[in-house]
Amino acid sequence: MTSLATENFAAEVRRLRANPATGRIDLSGRNFAGQRLEKLDLGACNLSGCDFSDTTIIDCDFSGSNLAGSLFQRARVGGSKFRSVEMSGADLEGADFGGADFTDANLSGADLRKTNLKDAILEGAKLGGADFLLTIMPDGSVYEPQTHGGTLVRSAGAGRHLKILLTMPTWTDDLGGFSKIGRIRNPQIPLGLLYLATIAENHGHHVTFIDCDVEGVTIDELTRRTVASGFDLVGLSATSPIFHKAVTAADRIKAALGAKVKIIVGGDHVNIFGTNVFFDCFDFLAIGEAEETWPEFLEAFASGATDYSGIDGIAWRRDGQVVRNKPRRIFPDLDKLPLPAVHLSRMKQYRMSFALWKNRNIGKYVSIMMSRGCPFKCSFCSESSDVKYDGEVAKMRYRSAENIADEMEAHYRNYGIKHFFFMDSNITLKKKHTVDLCNEIIKRKLPITFEGWTRANLINDEMMALLRRAGLVRLSCGVESGDPEVLKIIKKDVPQEATREFFRLCEKHGVEAMCSAMLGSPGETKASVRRTIQFLDSIPELLFTNFSIANPYPGTEMLKWAREGKYGLRLRYDELSKYTRYDDSPIEVNDLTAKDLVRYQALGLIKIHLRPRRFIAAIRMLGFAPLVPIFIKMVLKVVRGGREMLWAFLSTSRPGKEYVAPAPAKLS
Repeated sequence: MTSLATENFAAEVRRLRANPATGRIDLSGRNFAGQRLEKLDLGACNLSGCDFSDTTIIDCDFSGSNLAGSLFQRARVGGSKFRSVEMSGADLEGADFGGADFTDANLSGADLRKTNLKDAILEGAKLGGADFLLTIMPDGSVYEPQTHGGTLVRSAGAGRHLKILLTMPTWTDDLGGFSKIGRIRNPQIPLGLLYLATIAENHGHHVTFIDCDVEGVTIDELTRRTVASGFDLVGLSATSPIFHKAVTAADRIKAALGAKVKIIVGGDHVNIFGTNVFFDCFDFLAIGEAEETWPEFLEAFASGATDYSGIDGIAWRRDGQVVRNKPRRIFPDLDKLPLPAVHLSRMKQYRMSFALWKNRNIGKYVSIMMSRGCPFKCSFCSESSDVKYDGEVAKMRYRSAENIADEMEAHYRNYGIKHFFFMDSNITLKKKHTVDLCNEIIKRKLPITFEGWTRANLINDEMMALLRRAGLVRLSCGVESGDPEVLKIIKKDVPQEATREFFRLCEKHGVEAMCSAMLGSPGETKASVRRTIQFLDSIPELLFTNFSIANPYPGTEMLKWAREGKYGLRLRYDELSKYTRYDDSPIEVNDLTAKDLVRYQALGLIKIHLRPRRFIAAIRMLGFAPLVPIFIKMVLKVVRGGREMLWAFLSTSRPGKEYVAPAPAKLS
């Protein structure tokens, strides 16, 4: 018997179909969880991002519809048609699709774990990147690795189809005690790998993407899955703090598979050090921006090439000798980048948490890029020091406003994604570009929200109002220090009044205001740290800040200064595997020892977030239960600091009162 809910919904669909002006019926984002849908014609509808969890679906026709990114967990589907549907990235885990017709459907990147596909029709279906773990296949067998493969629809040229794994080891370990929160709250999508995934798929290859942080995949698990899946090529991306993990992963994969699998590695660390990090566990290095290098390399690799000398931007071995080819030019036209293969990611696990209650319903999101490069010269940032790939400066390049809006609209239409995180360090650097993008979003009436970073002195009331109208819900800036002298040294000379005005504008326009700050910068002293804590605490509109210990990363001016002992810096160690921004410090500076830095960091985080509004914001963003042990740990650090920490706490509570240490430390 058809339920009343089904009858009402069927009537709505019939009404929409009867209106020729309606066009493609948009039902995206609907919640059908737990309902019963029977004998409904839902063909040629936009149902992206809908929730069909625990739903009973009988004899419905979804043919030609867009179901990308929808949830079908534990759904029971009997005799329904899904011909030519778009279901890339859909979550079908544990659902019963026995006997369903998926002819010519696109299930690329879908989660089909523990799904019943017995007697289902998969003729012509695209299954690249789908996860079939313990899936009951149409012939009744239970899927085991290497038993079944996806149907590839594009040509790989003269070569063979490759099974490719793209991954990046966990990066949240350098968050110290905050690492667990970093994995489950506001995880970051590795956008660069997903560009490469799209390029590989467009050349007919089967790509699997594993986000080790989001999926909680250890190096042992990554090795096991690589061995079980029989990949031809593994692509690893790694920044400097996690490069040792990429080496460990490659070592273990090679130990298990030997020459059966080839490994290529790229990322910031490789860009900086080049062949100095070409270890035996790697077969190739991709140096510089890889979007043009990648398709050329794949074509050669798939055809069984032994000579890679004609491919710019890679390093390889000829008869055991390292060969570094000509440098690859920077990617000139960012509008020519493909859409990132977000369908290969576990989209449901990328969710943002917010400080303000009004934003609580913002769910899954994707990262997006506006530009590449940075014109500033901050001494602590490798991107800001004229990043060079073999001498070529990676200058500022922008995607057009239309191109960015196209990507936003595609993600919304295809996957029901309504929130975007701009990975750029500054979304207001080029005023006209920012204005054009906002106007493009408004013109298209896209029901989306977004967030990003800026520099406090590069935004005004008019621009903030336009950004808010276009969908801005959160904006962050790098305050870094509350001491003007430290800001000059680190080349982040933004006036304090500009910073205060930034937070006032955010509050005025209803935008969540956050910032980053550091301690342990070149020239830092105990007094300057206290001034930073006092300054941040004095900004009433500030909702949340991360207060990290400055690390001298490779490629930065700060590392050079630390090795030279400049500005009071003393390098304790430069083993990147030990770098952490919260539990220890690789440097000491002036009268601040490593223990002092850890204690002042704890003091600052407690002091700044003790105000009721910020305390509530922290709970909403990070969760109460995860915060309790972290808070206790920070309190203990402060207590161990004795009288000095107590007096520092009290002095930062009294604006205008400079703290005087009872026994000043001798500066080195």
